[in-house]
Amino acid sequence: MSNVTRNLARLAAAVVALVLLPGCTPAAARPSQGCATTPGLRVCDAWVRFAPTGDSAAAYATITSTGPADTLTRVQTDLGGVAMLHETVHNGPVDAMRMVDSILVPAGGTLSLAVDGDHVMVANPTRTITPGAMVHLTLTFRRAGTLTVDATVRGYPAAAASDGTS
Repeated sequence: MSNVTRNLARLAAAVVALVLLPGCTPAAARPSQGCATTPGLRVCDAWVRFAPTGDSAAAYATITSTGPADTLTRVQTDLGGVAMLHETVHNGPVDAMRMVDSILVPAGGTLSLAVDGDHVMVANPTRTITPGAMVHLTLTFRRAGTLTVDATVRGYPAAAASDGTS
C-alpha cells in the first residue's frame, strides 16, 4: 500500500470517527439545542440574558409535563457563579424576586420560566458571553432526573439597558 493510500485510509477513518463517536455519548449526557426530553417531561425554548452590568444572568425555558406532576429542584450552568431558582412576587407596582427551593411542573401542564415570572438567576457568573453564544443548562427534577439543554444567549433589550429595568 502506498503512502498516499495509507494517508487516505487514515483520513477516512478519522472522518468516520468524528461522525459516529458523538452518537456513542448517552443522550442524557449531551446538551440538546432547542429541546430536550425525558419520559414525562420536555424542555424547550431555553435562552439566557445577561444583565448589562455583567454581574448576573437569567435563564428561561418552557417545561411541559406529559405525565404526572414533577418538581424542578436544581439548575446548573456552565457560566460559573451560583444558579438559583427564583420566583417573582407582584406587590402592586413593585415586583420582587425571591429565591425558592423548587418549582412545580403541573401534571399534564406547562411551567414557563419567563421574564417577570419564575426563572433561573445566576449570580456572579465567571464566564463572559455574547448574543448568539450557547450556555448549557442542566435541570434536575425530583421524578424525571436530569435533563441538559443548550440555551441561546440573547441581547438585553435596549430600553431596559438604558433605564436599569428588566
